[in-house]
Amino acid sequence: MSFKNFQQMNQFINKYKSDVEKIKNEKTNSEELISIMNEVYQENTEVELVKSEIPKELIRKRKTQKKNAESNFAGVINTSYFHNKLLNQIQNIIRAFENDKIKA
Repeated sequence: MSFKNFQQMNQFINKYKSDVEKIKNEKTNSEELISIMNEVYQENTEVELVKSEIPKELIRKRKTQKKNAESNFAGVINTSYFHNKLLNQIQNIIRAFENDKIKA
């Protein structure tokens, strides 16, 4: 490569240095990213190991408790619904009875 003057050569050298510096920074950033990814992977692996150490009987027991709690909650909702429905019917009967009383 030939340069027309010193200034052109100097620009080329500065550009070259700049490119080399960018590559070093990118490499450093890449290494940091890889390091972070390794840490995250290691944390996930540790979580999986902890999960695998939980006794299966305990997991089954917790699932059963959750199912029971959900079904009990559904029962409360149904009971409340039927209670309100019955209460409305009783109120309607009382109103009808009072209306008949007023007419008589």
